[in-house]
Parts: sequence; C-alpha cells; structure tokens
Amino acid sequence: MNRQAVMMNGFSIDKCWFNLETNGVNKPRHGLWTSTLKDNPADIGWIEWAYYNMPKKIQNELYMLIPKPSANVYEIDSIDDYLSDELIKLPGDMFIKYYIDYVAMRNKGYDGIHFSERAAALGHSFGFDDKLTWDVSLSLNSVDCESTVWFNTDWISSVGRITNTLKKDLERFMEGKYNY
Repeated sequence: MNRQAVMMNGFSIDKCWFNLETNGVNKPRHGLWTSTLKDNPADIGWIEWAYYNMPKKIQNELYMLIPKPSANVYEIDSIDDYLSDELIKLPGDMFIKYYIDYVAMRNKGYDGIHFSERAAALGHSFGFDDKLTWDVSLSLNSVDCESTVWFNTDWISSVGRITNTLKKDLERFMEGKYNY
C-alpha cells in the first residue's frame, strides 16, 4: 500500500470514526478516508475531486500517512474484484445489486478497502462491459475518486504534516507552477 494523504486541520483521529455502519449509499457511515499521496497534491484523488466539487471542504493542512507493510487492504480495481466472494456483500435493493458489508470486512481482518481510479470510474461507466450491469454500476457510483476507507488505525506506521497552506498552494498547483 502506497503512502496515503489526508486533509484536515490538526491531525487527530476520533475513535468514533471507527464505529462502522453500512448504510444505503454503499459507503460506511464512519471510517477514515484517504487517497494515495502524489507529488502534486492537485493530483491526489480526494483533493482534486473536492477542489472541483466541494471547494469549501478543502482544508489547509495535508498529512502523509505511511502504512505498515502488514496493512491488510482489500483492493477493488475491477468488476471481478467487486463481484468476488472475498468481498462480503449484503443484498441490495431494486437499484443497487449489493452493498459492501464494511463491518463484516473489518471483522474478517481487513484494515480497509481501497477503490482504485478504475473502480471509481466503473460507477459512472454503465454499458462498457457485459458484467457492468446498471445495478452493479450504481453499486459503485458512490465512490467519487481513488480512495481508501480505513476501519482502524492499526495500519499506520507514521504520520507527518506536508503543508499547512494547502488552500493557497492549490491555486499554484492547478496552474502547474508549484511542486513539493
């Protein structure tokens, strides 16, 4: 698992984040969400998505989280990964085929679930693959960008602040005039 990025003002983890519940949008109600750290923060999945879709969610501080080599993460990169029996799912409804059972995945020993850029795109790509039926596509539609949802903090080896001026820096990043 690559280095992870999380944006928040003042890094602190609230244990209530890990009182997982599966809800009706195929995302857990709680959890720590990160994206893979890139050289240019404007290329980090969650930051790029937030910049264009929810700019008020951009925080000033960007932190790097380094996972332990032993981090146990289920990877969703394809339709087959999503349909695999290894991924524990709950029956869906008339629109969504399955809901990921995040609590069961945590109880199975996973530290988190990673959705690749490709997996995030599947939720918006109905019809490009015979296995990608509309109900499977809608199942992944709640994943907006490359990201990992973490169920605990056991996977964290170390934490470091990268910047405390992210809002100001993003304008320069978007123009390609600034790099770390």
